[in-house]
Amino acid sequence: DGAEKKEQTIKAVVTFYSLPMRILRGDHAGSEINAACLYYYATDPNDGPTTLDVIEAGVAYAAKIGFDVMNAVSILHNTKKNLQQARFLAGDGELNWYLYNWKFKDPPIRGEDIGFVPV
Repeated sequence: DGAEKKEQTIKAVVTFYSLPMRILRGDHAGSEINAACLYYYATDPNDGPTTLDVIEAGVAYAAKIGFDVMNAVSILHNTKKNLQQARFLAGDGELNWYLYNWKFKDPPIRGEDIGFVPV
């Protein structure tokens, strides 16, 4: 068409996966919650949006396409500080990490040292 094409650069990325849940007890037992789980995000530290902006964009997009809630686990860069700044609330349970069915106890492993791949 003769128009000059402008080169574009990706400045940030955010990903999440679908983790539908069923309510087991209470008035809404049997109902499903369409949950998204924050997975991976990155931003260009020199010329990209802030980490908070990237997380909030992911939450907004998940809501736009029909997710009821977004969850996150405190691993890798999902630090308590980052999640609180993005207005995530602490969960009511305890999540244990397993590797080949062995629970990590000694030495203790920090959340930022753990990554996972959902299969």
